[in-house]
Amino acid sequence: MNKKTLYLIGVLLTIIIGSILYDFLCGNNCFINTSNNASELVTEPVSDTNKNAFIVKDKQGDLDVFIDDNLNFKISSFNILEPIATAVNSGVLNVKEYLLTDSLKIINITGFYTNAENNISAFPDLGLARANAIKNYFVSTGIPSKKINTYGELDNNMIPNKNNILYGPVSFSVSTLSDADLNTSSDLNTSSDLISIGNKLREQPLILYFDVAETSLNLTEGQRHKIANLSRYIDKMDDAMIQIIGYTDNTGDRHSNIRLGQHRADFIKRYLVGNAILESRIQTSSQGPDNPIATNDTEEGRAKNRRVIVTIN
Repeated sequence: MNKKTLYLIGVLLTIIIGSILYDFLCGNNCFINTSNNASELVTEPVSDTNKNAFIVKDKQGDLDVFIDDNLNFKISSFNILEPIATAVNSGVLNVKEYLLTDSLKIINITGFYTNAENNISAFPDLGLARANAIKNYFVSTGIPSKKINTYGELDNNMIPNKNNILYGPVSFSVSTLSDADLNTSSDLNTSSDLISIGNKLREQPLILYFDVAETSLNLTEGQRHKIANLSRYIDKMDDAMIQIIGYTDNTGDRHSNIRLGQHRADFIKRYLVGNAILESRIQTSSQGPDNPIATNDTEEGRAKNRRVIVTIN
C-alpha cells in the first residue's frame, strides 16, 4: 500500500473508533440533555397582564356586544389612550342605537382603580374619573348624558403590562328604568334627591383659595366630592351650568385685580375640563376685589378673599 492509502485508512479507523467510544461513554443522556436545552430556549414567559374585553349586555333585552379590545389607560391616568380601536368605536355605536331606541334604557359605567395608583384627578377616586372620561366619549358619539351613570370601584387584581398600561379597567351594565324614573339617575332614587343636591351646591358651593399671584390648588376629599356632584348634576339637568367666579383681595388697582380674578376662574375651568367635565357647561367671570368675605386689613382676611367660587346656576 502506498502512503496515501494508509493515511485514508487511518482517518477512517479514527472516525469509527471515535463513534464507538462516544456511544459507549455518553449513551442516550447526551441526546436527552440536548433536547431539554432546546426546550428551555423556545419557552416564552407567560404574561399576567389583565386584558378585559369590551362587553355590554342587557339581561332584560337584546343588546349583546362583545369586542376583544377595550378602552385603555396608563396607570395613575384618567385619560383614555388613543387611538381607540375601530371595533370598540363600532361597539359603542351599537350601544348608542340600542339606548336611543328605548327611552327606559340607561347604561352604567364603573371605572376601576388600584391602591398602587396615584389619584391626580379632581374626583374622589381614579375609577370615577375614568368612568367620567368614558362617559364623555360616549356623549361625543351622541348618547345623552342623562342615559349614563358613572361609578368608581377599587380592584387591586388589575395588572398592567410592562408599559404600565391597564387594558379595560372598566365594566358596563344596562338597566331599565320605570316611567317615574325617566328624569332621574339610577343613583339618585327620586327627582327630589337631584334637586336637593342642586340646592346644597348653591348653598355650600365649592370654594378654592389661592396664594398671592399663584394659581395652584390642592383639593381636599370634601372638595373632590363636590366636583363629582357638580359633574353628576349637570349631566342630569339640561339647563344647568357650572358657574365659576374669581375674586381677589384689594391689594393693587381694581383693573389688575379684575384680570387676576378672571385668570383664576379660567384656570379652574381648564382644570375641570382637563378632568373630563364638558367645557360647554362651564361659565367663568370675575368680581376682583368686590364682595369680600373678610377684612382686607389683615393677611388672614386677604387670604380668605383670594378665592374662586364654583357653583351651579
